[in-house]
Amino acid sequence: MCDQPKISVIMPAYNAEKYIGSMMDSLLAQTMPDFELIVVDDGSRDGTRQLCQAAAGRDRRVVVVSQENSGPSAARNRGLEQARGTYVAFADADDLCEPRWLEKMLDALERHHCEMAMCGWVELRPGGEAACENFPRGARQIDPLQFVPMLRGLGASVWNKLFVRQILADHHIRFDRSKVLSEDFTFILEYLVHVQGIALVDEPLYRYRIVPESLTHSGDKGKLYWDICRGEYDALEKIKDAAPAPLYRSLTGFIIDTNIHSLIYTVRHKADGAYVKGLKQCLEEHRDGMSRKQKIYTGMIRVSPRLFERVWTALFELRRKRPGAR
Repeated sequence: MCDQPKISVIMPAYNAEKYIGSMMDSLLAQTMPDFELIVVDDGSRDGTRQLCQAAAGRDRRVVVVSQENSGPSAARNRGLEQARGTYVAFADADDLCEPRWLEKMLDALERHHCEMAMCGWVELRPGGEAACENFPRGARQIDPLQFVPMLRGLGASVWNKLFVRQILADHHIRFDRSKVLSEDFTFILEYLVHVQGIALVDEPLYRYRIVPESLTHSGDKGKLYWDICRGEYDALEKIKDAAPAPLYRSLTGFIIDTNIHSLIYTVRHKADGAYVKGLKQCLEEHRDGMSRKQKIYTGMIRVSPRLFERVWTALFELRRKRPGAR
């Protein structure tokens, strides 16, 4: 491996011995060999560290860093401190990737002269696999404004993207250790304001494992939606001075939509009324950034969140049943 590998792949790992061997195998089988894999053992108490050290003994591209348990954001930041690659990718220890994941991401980014690349993915669920349905068709280049709608759901994750390390270093872009949720979203928004183009790779090259007991798939739904919403507003505030005005307006509208959806799901799950009240207050605070339609929705929510949720659900079912609806 040369002094500066083309890509640094950063992978935090905590008590991941069940899956990490398979993930490392899929990474080390990449068709593009010029990369380093930085595994940050985040204070694991099982055999994770031993598996990683064994892999490092077999393949000099593997670098193992150990730290006391501090969470995935701190682990990724530690990996960024160690990274030497021209580009940076992130992976999760319980996922998998296709053999041409790095090759195709790198080719798209350099061919289109972009600052970020993004690929499609497959969700590995307990009952089988599900391909992502909202990834745009066709490999091409888009600008940051076109990228904003793709932040929905898993599109706001860092593991299906390739970043330029120099941009991360120049603007000291790191993961917010104070966030339990939305840390990926904040990281991407901070990066996005320095991007001119994003290269899309219309292939499911990353395989994301849905773990039912994980934070985002269990626990108090009201708190979950509240944390997501507040995290996105915090991210918006963080980039306010750096973002171009059109991008900031587009992101504001997107986050208000998230706020509305979060409120719908909070009502639907019969969550604590304090979360409903808090989400309503967030909408009122950001009324100046709303579109006409969002103001209408907010007016309905002000009258009755429960009634709005029922109307929204009914309209969604009508749209879903229309001929040709996906």
